[in-house]
Amino acid sequence: MSFLDNINAAVRRKIHQREIDESLRHFEHHTGHEAETKQTFADMGTFRSQVDRLFSLGNAAETAEAKKIAESTIGSTLTNRYYRAADYLSDVLDELERHSYLTGEPLGEPPLPSLSERFERELKLKAVTEAWLVPLKVGAIESSVTRHAKIIGRLLPYAALQRYERAVARLFALADESEQTLIRDHLESLLERWRHAEPVRTRFPEPADAVNDAIACLNGESTPDGISYVRARRADAAVRLSTVVPEDRQHYLNASLARWNVEP
Repeated sequence: MSFLDNINAAVRRKIHQREIDESLRHFEHHTGHEAETKQTFADMGTFRSQVDRLFSLGNAAETAEAKKIAESTIGSTLTNRYYRAADYLSDVLDELERHSYLTGEPLGEPPLPSLSERFERELKLKAVTEAWLVPLKVGAIESSVTRHAKIIGRLLPYAALQRYERAVARLFALADESEQTLIRDHLESLLERWRHAEPVRTRFPEPADAVNDAIACLNGESTPDGISYVRARRADAAVRLSTVVPEDRQHYLNASLARWNVEP
């Protein structure tokens, strides 16, 4: 971040100081933790640091949306052991800051900081909040991370579990709620195969690598096998999970996840 960007971020935080303070009080009231304290399993900084980052991204017109994002992360992670509010909010902010493919727009959704038109910023915020701020998805992420801890155990360093959490969060964000069970089953199968099959470990040094490989397919960055007949909803759209016709969506998802099935 440039010196000028740092100044602009500091100014925006000052403008939003009341909303920041309210978000932090909301966190401390509901969790019983200090917002400045790094939590046991978090590796993405404190909740306070992520809230500062959140309000640095937004402008005055987006104050209510930013506050909603901060408070939604708290309610969605209250009962989670691994996927804590600071990590969750960091993941949401990462998605706001990168190019995403969530709505079916042919070119995707550019990073929020690169957008100046209000309608473009509203589209990006709406796409990310609708994909990420879903309590059931957060529960599915937590369940998958817990399975990683149990199945993989100490075969990999703890940082691998953190990378897996980040990757799984992105995977569930791309999927519809109706697809959660399918993905969760594939993830558990991946963990078991990785644990017991050397060819899988050879291709994917850790489970997070396999998940990121599937994400690349779902975002249209690489092509899974067996999708020659899959159709996009618009002629000008690249084929990716968000652009395929509803009838082909599950097939495209299965083809992307099938790349984990490395034969012994």
